[in-house]
Amino acid sequence: MYQGRWKLLIEPGWYLQTLEAPGIAYELYDLDADPAETTNLAKSHPKLVKKLVAMSERWKAENSIVDYSKIITLKPKDPY
Repeated sequence: MYQGRWKLLIEPGWYLQTLEAPGIAYELYDLDADPAETTNLAKSHPKLVKKLVAMSERWKAENSIVDYSKIITLKPKDPY
């Protein structure tokens, strides 16, 4: 999810690799100050993370996006 200079990644990496970790992983980057995305700012900007997550959830609902965890349930042998 992008908003201006900010980029939020929700569960970055391969879903199956992060599945066993508790909670949801977030990564937030200031692309103006850190275009190489080397410093995760999610913990220092929790309100922004929450705002961008809400925007992402609205977009998913508006566009009928199916969560990957549901696809895995439907296609358990999917290698990706």
